[in-house]
Amino acid sequence: MARGASYINSKTTDSAGRFAQLRARLPLLTFALLMILLLALLLTVGQAYRASANWRVERVQIDGELRQMNTAQLMQALGIEKNSSLLGLDLPAMQARVQRLPWVKQAALRRVYPSRLVLAVSEREPWLRLNEDALIDRQGEVFKPDNVYKNVKKGRFEF
Repeated sequence: MARGASYINSKTTDSAGRFAQLRARLPLLTFALLMILLLALLLTVGQAYRASANWRVERVQIDGELRQMNTAQLMQALGIEKNSSLLGLDLPAMQARVQRLPWVKQAALRRVYPSRLVLAVSEREPWLRLNEDALIDRQGEVFKPDNVYKNVKKGRFEF
């Protein structure tokens, strides 16, 4: 061999090139692995909080003056099961079920941590009776409650 010339083994060059490629990709692979581990940790912690006994619904507070409805009707519409987790409740769906009650004008539902649910509800004010089974409220909306006949006394409708 001539002076200054060297013999390069092709196997050594290939493995050195692969090692350099792996070394260049190592930070990206490490970052991806850390993100996967962090996501798994967050999901596990989130499930543990939802299942925790500290976040159970212990009290439902109903704010608002109820004249035509009772708390049992509202609780049935909320549909809260025994030992329900406060974090696992679908508040928009529950609020929509309460809003569908005929006497409900507005309803707002919120969580108060650690264990209370607050329902603010306002009833419709009947203004006029329409036929035998419907009422018109002060805003001009027609609604058909089940208890229209409850308010009929001596042939005269009273609000």
